[in-house]
Amino acid sequence: MRLIPDLAACGHDPEEQLRRSGWAGAPAGLVDVALAGLAGRAWRDGHRPEPPEVPGLRRMQREQAGHLLRWLEGRMS
Repeated sequence: MRLIPDLAACGHDPEEQLRRSGWAGAPAGLVDVALAGLAGRAWRDGHRPEPPEVPGLRRMQREQAGHLLRWLEGRMS
């Protein structure tokens, strides 16, 4: 599931990717908890100081957080 937000960033439907993953049979509530945890981590890390040896890392983490939060919002509506 960790890579699905990256696929969503490239235009793939995250729910379709979820159905094709090892998480396909997982209870919806557990998927939502996992997404919330991943989003929180990406959001937190995305607001840390930029490491000079990996330029753009924090921007990418903030983008991941955004994709995860939109996916989670769609699942909860």
